[in-house]
Amino acid sequence: IAGDNASIYSAGQDKAMHVWKLASPAPTRNFPHPNIVDSIAFQPNSSFLLTGGHDGQIRIFDLVKNNQVKAVNAHIKIVDKNNIPNAIYTLVFSPDGKQFLTSSYDNSLKLWDAAGNMVKEFKAHKEKEFEKGHQEPVYTAAFSPDGKFIASGSSGLERIIKIWSLDGNVVRDLAHPAYKSSPGFPAPSHPGAVTTLRFSRDGKRLISVGDAPGNQGYLAVWDWQAGKMLYETTMPRGVFYGLALAPDESTLAVTAGNRDRKGASNDFNAAYLLKLPK
Repeated sequence: IAGDNASIYSAGQDKAMHVWKLASPAPTRNFPHPNIVDSIAFQPNSSFLLTGGHDGQIRIFDLVKNNQVKAVNAHIKIVDKNNIPNAIYTLVFSPDGKQFLTSSYDNSLKLWDAAGNMVKEFKAHKEKEFEKGHQEPVYTAAFSPDGKFIASGSSGLERIIKIWSLDGNVVRDLAHPAYKSSPGFPAPSHPGAVTTLRFSRDGKRLISVGDAPGNQGYLAVWDWQAGKMLYETTMPRGVFYGLALAPDESTLAVTAGNRDRKGASNDFNAAYLLKLPK
């Protein structure tokens, strides 16, 4: 370790000496926001960073120029001439990087081009007009690897996973075979909120995590094309909020936490590595 406490010099059998830089313990730059930041994504193969937050806006930052390029009122409703912001919980790019998707507290999803122009709205439930849409806030969404389908997951009494085609239509709901629906809602997918969704690399499986009674974490694996559950488990580790797959897809990582601040415990603020069921 060099005297600057930031450089590491290493030698090995590859007949070379390498110089490494330690990660900075402090942020290299900050981009202030007026409210909570709920979602963030790098645009593939570019210098742009996108954020979505509680104020219902998408912000596009240029990391080279170190400034904000654009702000888009993505999920803001006008009620009695007042702007009502709705939190943006998901911001994820399509596999080709040309479009991105947002999901929101307003029960809808929206598809955008890379410049922040809306391409398509995946509408919320509306009686007699679009009854297949979500009736509760949409916490998570993901593109299928081929970019032809979208999976979305909701919270509240609905707590369902929906599969959409890119034209804005619902292809199917993923219903848990043992759970009964609440009045006015379809059969749910989870015992609690669906917080994160990920497709397997081959696109055949969909992994979902979320909430379960008793401040527990819930994990499920689906054959989403057949609408069939392949595996499920509940763990006393706190609510599962985040999910990532290892490159070989043999392992997955989940982040856990408390459902709310009442009775919160640091025992549940942890990350876990789990074997992905076959």
